[in-house]
Amino acid sequence: MRVLESAVAGLNDAQREAALAVRGPVAILAGAGTGKTTTITRRIACQVGSGAFAASQILAVTFTDKAAGELKRRLVALGVEGVEARTFHSAALREELIAYNRDDLRGLVRVVERLKEFTHAGKT
Repeated sequence: MRVLESAVAGLNDAQREAALAVRGPVAILAGAGTGKTTTITRRIACQVGSGAFAASQILAVTFTDKAAGELKRRLVALGVEGVEARTFHSAALREELIAYNRDDLRGLVRVVERLKEFTHAGKT
């Protein structure tokens, strides 16, 4: 419960409402410097602290490496570790790589091994 208490401490009513909505989508529309990142990190902390999600099940996506680092730093400060924070590009690249299952990878290894055999066959 300590994570939940620290997650909502100091939030205004609108931020608290968004942070405590641990299921479903929430739109956070606000100008620069109004607490969007604070609200997002606090919502993630509430999701983990309430048990709605494990930290390893959450992917926080943003536009820059700097912002992703800031998200992780704030989450760790709230006692939440293990959340992935990535840019849109790195998250998409990771998903492409994960899309290959073990059978796909074994097949790829076999192809590479055959290519090595083929390229070395003519050499003595």
